[in-house]
Amino acid sequence: MSETTLRPATDLDFADVVLGAVGLVLVAFHHGRTVPSEVLDLAAALPWLCFAHLDADRWPRTPAAYRVVRLPTLLVFSGGEPLMTLDGGQPADRLRHVLEALR
Repeated sequence: MSETTLRPATDLDFADVVLGAVGLVLVAFHHGRTVPSEVLDLAAALPWLCFAHLDADRWPRTPAAYRVVRLPTLLVFSGGEPLMTLDGGQPADRLRHVLEALR
């Protein structure tokens, strides 16, 4: 999976990008314009999982709606509903093992 398949999301299009997606979607809520390297590593390692990211500094409504208080935070959605919340500050290998169990 390349970075181009890591879709940006905003407060304005979150419903389309994430909630309307088919299958599992991992959303990385982060500070600033730079996507955390752990998320890029996961996107490359897990091609079966859809990825999106949202800059919580620029788009604060969506993280607030999902009670995201610590950044980076990863939320996994299925069928438009949050399935799992993960601390995005963990090593990519640890996150990968947790996500593989969802497959």
